Amino acid sequence: MFFKTMQNIAVDMLEPLSYLPYGAAAGILLVMATEIRRRCCGKGTWTKRRRILCFLYGVYFMVCAEQTFLSREPGSRTGVDWQLFGTIGGSAQSYAYFVENILLCIPLGILLPYGFRRLQKPQYCILAGMLFSVALEVLQLVTQRGHFQVDDIVTNTLGTAIGWGVFWWLRRKGGENYLSKS
Repeated sequence: MFFKTMQNIAVDMLEPLSYLPYGAAAGILLVMATEIRRRCCGKGTWTKRRRILCFLYGVYFMVCAEQTFLSREPGSRTGVDWQLFGTIGGSAQSYAYFVENILLCIPLGILLPYGFRRLQKPQYCILAGMLFSVALEVLQLVTQRGHFQVDDIVTNTLGTAIGWGVFWWLRRKGGENYLSKS
C-alpha cells in the first residue's frame, strides 16, 4: 500500500508541475505590477530579496489557484464533508490525496514567514495557513469546484505547520543570511 500511495503521489504531482509556466508568468506580472506601484507611489527601495519573494508568491498562488479552481469545471463538485478523516479510505489513492493536501501548503508555511515578520511566529503563520485553507474551501464550495472538507483544512494547516518548521530549520542553518533579512 505504501509504494502504491507514493506512486500515486508522484503521478499526481505532474499536474501541478505542468502549471509552473503559468505560475512563472504570474510571478513576473506580480513583480512588474509591484515595481510600477512602488515607483508611482514613491515607496522607497525594493531589494532583490523582496523581488524574489514576490515572484515566488505569484508562482505559488497561481499554481494553487490552477490546482484547486481553474482546472475544474464550475458545478462539477458539490457538497460538504464535516467528518474528520472521512476522506481517508482504504485505497492508496485516498491516502495519496491526504498526503497531497499536506504538500499543498508546505510552501505557504515557508514563504509566509520570509515575507512577513509577524508570521515568523509559528502560531501566526499556522493561523494564516488555516485561514487560507478555510478561504480555499469556501471558494470551492461557492464556485462548486470542490467539496468543502474539514479534512482539507486540517491537512492544509498541518502542511503550513510543516512548512514553518522548514523555515525555522533553514533559519537555524544559516538561511537567514539572505532570505530572512528585512
